[in-house]
Amino acid sequence: MKCFLWLFILDDVQEKIAEGEFQAVIQALRPESKEENSFLDNPMVVTWFELKSELSARFDSDWLSQWNVHWQDFLSAQLWEKGNKSAGRIPDLLDYQLNRLYVSGVYLSFQLLKAEYKPSPSCQSELLEYKIARWICLSNDLISADKEIQSKDVHNELIIIAHLSGGDLPSTKKYLERKKDRLKDEIEKLSLELSNSASECQAWLEGLKLLMGGCAFWSNEVTLRYGSYLNGVSHT
Repeated sequence: MKCFLWLFILDDVQEKIAEGEFQAVIQALRPESKEENSFLDNPMVVTWFELKSELSARFDSDWLSQWNVHWQDFLSAQLWEKGNKSAGRIPDLLDYQLNRLYVSGVYLSFQLLKAEYKPSPSCQSELLEYKIARWICLSNDLISADKEIQSKDVHNELIIIAHLSGGDLPSTKKYLERKKDRLKDEIEKLSLELSNSASECQAWLEGLKLLMGGCAFWSNEVTLRYGSYLNGVSHT
């Protein structure tokens, strides 16, 4: 939980500081960084080094190696998003869909979940994980669109597609809701196929379902982060 609260803070920090300063922070957060002492006055960076020490003490080298791969992708995607914002650039749709998965931290979530559920190597769930990641990111974009429209942040699939189609937000939202429903159907089908082909994958599949449910609950019920409307109810 501490790790993902920290990720929310990084997202907020990205909005508030200049690109050059943000690049320096990201460089300090790289796994190979030796710049810890240069950021002793930065509580966010210091907190990350504390969390990093906890991860190193808790998990084995194989797990940490895979975590670092996802962590590097996450940091690079943060720079990609900050660069677009600083340049006032609307990202290409396919480029956005790819980078959104890494910006979100969803693959970091998968890696933490694997520490608990320890899926068997025979659980070839990469395609399923990708589709779940897409579903989570699309769900979040639909929920957060009002907030991002108000803040003039174009890093949202609904906003990008609406821009490409002439600004029709209601039709774009309906289109993406249908797309999200299709993704969920595909996830259920893949989960069933994987469960039937490898019984040892059942616990891992249950963990992935819990992650999906938790992300939906967090966005819809737990936080007012994404604007004034939650489940159609105004909180203004």
